[in-house]
Amino acid sequence: MACSGYKASSRTGHHAKILEKMSEILGDKDVSLYGDKMRKARNTELYDGGMIITKKQAEEYLSFTKKTYKAMQSFLKDSFGTLL
Repeated sequence: MACSGYKASSRTGHHAKILEKMSEILGDKDVSLYGDKMRKARNTELYDGGMIITKKQAEEYLSFTKKTYKAMQSFLKDSFGTLL
């Protein structure tokens, strides 16, 4: 994200802003939508007394994360000729 001129800051809502910017950079609205779903589940678990994440949800989250990671690798390679 820094390569695209975005500087994340540590304040309320910064994770949501990072997801929005990643979504914009990668041209994939699912990064923001699905990433925000994962972020909210994490926050509920940590701050609101918890919730159960099913095995199916965990597998979906992992699949989404791997897909997004590959997209970021492609972006870096296409933009900078390297994975930095």
